[in-house]
Amino acid sequence: MSDSTRADARKSGAEAASIGSVRTRTIVLTLFGAAILLAVLKPWIPSALVRLPDGAILPWADWLDAGFSWLQNDIGLIHVTRTVSGWLGFLTDAAANVLYGKARWPRMEALPWSVVAACSAVLGYWLGGWRLALLAGGTFVWTA
Repeated sequence: MSDSTRADARKSGAEAASIGSVRTRTIVLTLFGAAILLAVLKPWIPSALVRLPDGAILPWADWLDAGFSWLQNDIGLIHVTRTVSGWLGFLTDAAANVLYGKARWPRMEALPWSVVAACSAVLGYWLGGWRLALLAGGTFVWTA
């Protein structure tokens, strides 16, 4: 492949990327503008277009209740979910004790918020760099 062919291929790839980003930006801005327009025009839009009539809403709750009842009672899935729930309960009890001193296993004092924030920032830096570290540590500082 000659150098001019490679340059043309790179150029067409760059043009396609810029066209795709312009197209995406146009679509996003159009949808955002339509949302703002509909929010402004809400008092004049017919109520059926703002909220579906009750007759048009499918009875999802009844269908889901019947499906989950079948899973729970006929298949015996409740035994599996109780086992998983026990494991998750053990882990949440351990985390709760570490974070706010719940008097359960492993019977430790609660960690200070600064330690939790620092550890989450270090873990975030290790997993994804300074931006994730800032997000993880900053979240705990803001929550504290």
